[in-house]
Amino acid sequence: MSRIKKYQEEKKKGEESFGIPVIKSPDNLTKWYKQNKNVSSMYHEGDDVITVSPYYKGSDRESLIKNEGFRGYMLKNDISIKEPLTKKQEEFLREIDYDPAAWKQTIYARRYSRDPSAQDFTKEQDEELNKILKQYRNTVNNPRLKRKIK
Repeated sequence: MSRIKKYQEEKKKGEESFGIPVIKSPDNLTKWYKQNKNVSSMYHEGDDVITVSPYYKGSDRESLIKNEGFRGYMLKNDISIKEPLTKKQEEFLREIDYDPAAWKQTIYARRYSRDPSAQDFTKEQDEELNKILKQYRNTVNNPRLKRKIK
């Protein structure tokens, strides 16, 4: 059994986002988080779990979990963002080498979780984000996901 699967079984009951459980960071990942303190949390696609860095010192853990859960939902459901990024968003993302499709999902997930780094969101991007959230609500009927993005 993989370490992540082991920790998944021991997950804190009820802590999840978009149906994806949050687990305690396994030892090998905790070491990685220690060396990469700029990373606060991650969605692990292969294991379908979320971890939050034990070194995260911020006050909004729930926002991180929402962000990673939404990213996981988009990945698992092959949701491609159709709206183009704005110039400001592209400039922000240019600093890091990352897959452009994943960046779009990251920007949308940050917007959903109200992360201030999701800058310069357009009306069209908000409309697309709300369509994705509506799709989730319709497939899962999740009453906790009522809020629209304005």
